[in-house]
Amino acid sequence: MRVREAVLRLSGAGYLALLLSAPVLFGVADLMMDDAAAIGPITAPLTVLLVVTIVSIVLWLIYRPHARWDGWTRGWLMLGVVLWLYATVVWRLQGELVWSGSFLLPIALFLILLKRPRSTDVWKAGDAFGWVVVGSGGLVLALEVGGLLPAWYAAHGQIGVNLLAYDLDSYWLPLRGLLGLEGRWGGYAAFPNIQGQTGALLMMYGFLRSSVQRAVFVSAGAAILLLTDSRTSYAAGAVGLILLALLPGMQRPGRVWPVARVAALVLGIAMGIRVMLKLVADPNLTGRIAVWPEFLSLSSQNPLTGAGAPAIDAAVDSGVLPAWADQGHNIIIDTFVRYGAFGLILALAFLGLALIINGRGARLGEGVSLALCVALLVSSMGDLGLVWIYATDGMSFLILSVLLARRRGQGQPGVESDEQARQASSRDTRGIVPEQRP
Repeated sequence: MRVREAVLRLSGAGYLALLLSAPVLFGVADLMMDDAAAIGPITAPLTVLLVVTIVSIVLWLIYRPHARWDGWTRGWLMLGVVLWLYATVVWRLQGELVWSGSFLLPIALFLILLKRPRSTDVWKAGDAFGWVVVGSGGLVLALEVGGLLPAWYAAHGQIGVNLLAYDLDSYWLPLRGLLGLEGRWGGYAAFPNIQGQTGALLMMYGFLRSSVQRAVFVSAGAAILLLTDSRTSYAAGAVGLILLALLPGMQRPGRVWPVARVAALVLGIAMGIRVMLKLVADPNLTGRIAVWPEFLSLSSQNPLTGAGAPAIDAAVDSGVLPAWADQGHNIIIDTFVRYGAFGLILALAFLGLALIINGRGARLGEGVSLALCVALLVSSMGDLGLVWIYATDGMSFLILSVLLARRRGQGQPGVESDEQARQASSRDTRGIVPEQRP
């Protein structure tokens, strides 16, 4: 018991892994669980989210960190809380309901802010998050193939077009016939483009791991891309993999490139060529680019704090916007229309600071952090992988990228290095020394 308690005190991987994985677990619960027996607002999926959050808080309370954040990361985490608070308040003032599960995002940012996980903890948490994505996706796919879960089309029949017929005509789905799927796979995200983004980011992360994890994460990410055929996700994967190969982080002693680095570069280039061919065939991105001016024009109703969902719904109801354009399909345009100039400034500052932190991390040798961040932003230019009031897979990957970028504390004034943390931790745990590198 003392050994177990000492290990929990040493490691922040447990609480961080649960916080990163919570959106995935909620998505699976939301697909599988019937809310008919809900007690007031406490639905079955929300119960899962509450349990995961409570367990993560318990692990967080046990954990005893020996290092604190640098000013850049501390400021980014605090800015994330401010952005969430602003978006939530504006959302409510516009008359929209805020789902009670939105509590997860500020709690996650606060917990991470107050107790810094070690670099080894971040890698372990990232690995656990990756396995949760793989397991959850595999479970949902198996249930859908077995006819126990409906395809995502069942929940989107109200948008006024025959989605299934359109998807079968417009997308390349080599695994559809083999698995017996109706069309594109929505996954636990219940939407192909969002699930595809997770697949691209998982594949990128997998290239930095070794042996079994690399094989599983890369294969699962590639399978998700083939099942969803999301152009924005392919674009994100192409940019991210090329950056991953060219930036530090996959190097080996000497000048010989490792096989994984060459594979990432070749795969990234191949995906980039595929995206360019699809853009030549459909430069309008399935109508998204054509609808952006009309969507953006809604901001004139309230340019400072946003026109919000009421204006978007009214435009859809009146036929100004098509039924599928109930969101901007672009993180910048959607944020401006929903939350106004103030919200856009906060969001750009949040994303810009993440890029700065990840750029500094790349100089320290962790190019994966910058590659993940840039890939996420690329995919968000065509769909909403980030939602400022809710925790999502995209936000988990963004948090992971920032934490990976700050893996070295050496030489930073007032910041205890990971080596110092290991030495202090070993003194506190009666000889139990944590793993040096996962």
